[in-house]
Amino acid sequence: MMSEGITPQEKETQYIFDKKYTCPCCDKEFISKTLKSGRVRRDESDMDLRPKAKGIDILKYQVIMCPNCGYSTLAQNYGHLSSLQIKLIREKVSESFRPRPVAKTPIVTYDMALDAYIHAIKCSEARLGKQSEKAYLSLIVHWILDSKAEMEENADMKNMFLEKSEIFYRSAYDGFVKAIAEEYFPMAGMDETTIDYLVAYMAFHFGQLEVASKLLSQVLTNQMAPRRLKDRALELKDRIIDQIKNGK
Repeated sequence: MMSEGITPQEKETQYIFDKKYTCPCCDKEFISKTLKSGRVRRDESDMDLRPKAKGIDILKYQVIMCPNCGYSTLAQNYGHLSSLQIKLIREKVSESFRPRPVAKTPIVTYDMALDAYIHAIKCSEARLGKQSEKAYLSLIVHWILDSKAEMEENADMKNMFLEKSEIFYRSAYDGFVKAIAEEYFPMAGMDETTIDYLVAYMAFHFGQLEVASKLLSQVLTNQMAPRRLKDRALELKDRIIDQIKNGK
């Protein structure tokens, strides 16, 4: 068991380790802090499907960035690049990238994670990645900015983080809507019913109640949808009905 006096940062270090990577773009080796998959205990996700785990925010560790050239992507995709993609990333990302110093903190901070995710979006755009990938990365940036806003005591800074969060959330929503029309499932590791629910929740957030209702109906009538996802869809449907009744 963990001692009672342990700090949150010390607790977080017990779920991560230093892993060596070789960058496919610049061929240099670097160390990145990585989750101990066997140690992390998943918790129930939020209504908007933000993944949760006990003792650590796993979102900070789902992307890997080379500190030498800026190549960044989701951990599960790291290293899978064609020669053309490497060329595009070098031209559109690495040429303007300033190498990052070795981190002094024993964990990945939210600022470090934001830096990596923003570059992951840039790299995805540079190598002509899928809409769903860019949408998912934007969604995580939205979640991380929300976390920064929650911790911020200064009202102006809090509002700034929330405003930026909304921009990335909108980008994520628009990206997933395009992906549904253009791509095959799964998308960003999610099956069709999960994407339908996720986009329904986002549509609800932006006041597009008809879009949300249509997608929720697809979840609720899909016999393959998990019971837990249907329960959430029903809860969201009730919230939509309440908004309509209240004329909001």
